[in-house]
Amino acid sequence: IQRWAAADDMILALDELGETIHRKVAEGRVSSDQVGAWKAEIHRLNDEIGPLSKAFSDSLGEGSRFINIALTLANLATAALLILLAVWRTRKLLAQRQAFQNALNAERERAQITLASIGQAVISTNSDGRLDYMNAVAERLLAHTFELARGKPIASLFKLVDKDSGVEETQWIERLLAGEPRRSNARPRLLQRADGSVVPISLTGAPLLVSGEVVGAVLAFHDMTREQDYIKRLSWQASHDELTGLANRRDFESRLQKAIQDLHHRPGQHALMYLDLDQFKLVNDTC
Repeated sequence: IQRWAAADDMILALDELGETIHRKVAEGRVSSDQVGAWKAEIHRLNDEIGPLSKAFSDSLGEGSRFINIALTLANLATAALLILLAVWRTRKLLAQRQAFQNALNAERERAQITLASIGQAVISTNSDGRLDYMNAVAERLLAHTFELARGKPIASLFKLVDKDSGVEETQWIERLLAGEPRRSNARPRLLQRADGSVVPISLTGAPLLVSGEVVGAVLAFHDMTREQDYIKRLSWQASHDELTGLANRRDFESRLQKAIQDLHHRPGQHALMYLDLDQFKLVNDTC
């Protein structure tokens, strides 16, 4: 700026000299000595302006180069900062994803350990009704290994049969996959394995939902063999004498009542035989 201001004064002087020359020439009062003086003045001003002009040009170029370098460095610094920010953000997202994956794996492992340790037989299917999980209890109940049963349709692994009517239940897995839960009830059911053997069971099922969409189903079976045996044993004990194994008085009265009721529907006759073996009735009444 200082060089520009210094050159301004000389340019103004040169401009004034030009006006003077133009006026003198117009008046026709120009001598050879005057012309020589003007030339000398012009050369002097040119000699002084030239270095200032060159210095200004050099200074302007240097400033331009400095600005370009500064902008380049600023752009590089900004780019480096953005790259570092992107790397930090990416690493943070990857760390969060890994943490979520680890938590999911841990939760899945806990769920599998829980399912493997409970006494219920648990299986799950995909949306096509094909088996994708079963615990060890289910393997024993269905007489299938998970490795061989995986991916097979549920209907090919077992059948559900009504214990009273003997009729096979169908379409139950389709109803589950349609979103209808299956709750256990008092109706006795038999699970018929692929080899034809049957097991009394109770069954509870529910669809697996993700964002409101059915993606599969989960089934829980309870082997009712022990319960059925216990019920049969209690029923036998309630109607038989433990000492002799014969039907007791309660069973006798029940059969007698049934025989009398049958006479209302079908006329006929019944007979009752009374035997006293070694006065057993007297001994029994005394005891």
